[in-house]
Amino acid sequence: MLRIFEWSRRDRAAGITLAIATVAALAWANVSGAGYVRAWTTAPSRLAFTGLHLTARGWVNEALMTFFFLVIGLEIRRERIAGELRSWHRATAPLAAAVAGMAVPALVYVAVVHSGQGRHGWGIPMATDVAFSLGALALVAHGASLRLRVFLMSLGVADDILSIVILVAVYSADIDAALVAAGAVCLALMVVVRRMRDPLGLLALAFGAAAWWTFARGGVEAAVVGVVIGIAGLAAPAAHTETDALGPRGWELRLNPVVNLVVLPVFALANAGVDIGHLNLSSTAAMGVFVAVLLARIVGKPVGVWLGATLVPKRLASPSDDRISPRSRLGLGTVASVGFTVPLLIARVAFGEGALADAATAALLAGTVVGLVLTAPLLRRGNDGIRE
Repeated sequence: MLRIFEWSRRDRAAGITLAIATVAALAWANVSGAGYVRAWTTAPSRLAFTGLHLTARGWVNEALMTFFFLVIGLEIRRERIAGELRSWHRATAPLAAAVAGMAVPALVYVAVVHSGQGRHGWGIPMATDVAFSLGALALVAHGASLRLRVFLMSLGVADDILSIVILVAVYSADIDAALVAAGAVCLALMVVVRRMRDPLGLLALAFGAAAWWTFARGGVEAAVVGVVIGIAGLAAPAAHTETDALGPRGWELRLNPVVNLVVLPVFALANAGVDIGHLNLSSTAAMGVFVAVLLARIVGKPVGVWLGATLVPKRLASPSDDRISPRSRLGLGTVASVGFTVPLLIARVAFGEGALADAATAALLAGTVVGLVLTAPLLRRGNDGIRE
């Protein structure tokens, strides 16, 4: 049991558990499509006391995924304190790769679906799934250098920040301004009490939970509250080093097993199931979404990451960034196209249930497979991605 617990903290664990859960979701949806849909679109009656009328899938995406975003918040804080984001020189190249790696896929999507029902889905192919991408890097390119892993991690963290802004600003509908304002006040109080005498952070977490509830009632994607909790409300304010038990890394080590063994697999099980036999791509809108998401992931994402990492001025970048070969920069782009955690979340918010959401899901799954296939030769074992 202890060995499984230790294994679950590694990057590879997230990739493996997500892959297994995705296969299980596809098998379930294709053996019993009606049963799969019924299981995840039914609202659990025992949770009605919360006042949130969410389906089972909604509870997974809004509540359970809060822990995933909490870990992202901890990673952002750790990278800002002692990682690649602690200085502009270190952050410039990953940030440029993240921005271009989001902009180019969005442009590819818009070029394919410039009008019609699917036009609102331009945000779907943008996000990098940092958990799945790092897991994929560990699985298919475990000979890659630590420098590539750090660059991918930094790119993913910067990407996550931008994706969360887009998710809240663009894909939150029917917002109740009063409840959202109350949630913002709760977050502010969380930060204040965390900096006072609250060594375990329990009062801060209580305000964080209140913020989650008010955002969920107010129409904002509540799961992203986890990011704020991770950055400002969980780790002890004075804890900065890797050895601090109450610091960002200490909390990451505690939460990674929960996220990798429970949160991410359940998310994949709830969202990745597509009944291939009944996948309806006959409509122009559904086919357009499928082609647009697939091209944006397998072409737009790698090209965008490569452009961002290559064209950043040398005077603004860290000297070590220039040592990453062009081939490996492209490999970073292909591995960044692997995964679907945040993209699936955006797809469900943008399209709800139906043919367009299924088309986007199928394209993301296909793009993940293609990304894995392309990454293996670009970042194969023995190619450490560093120029001599």
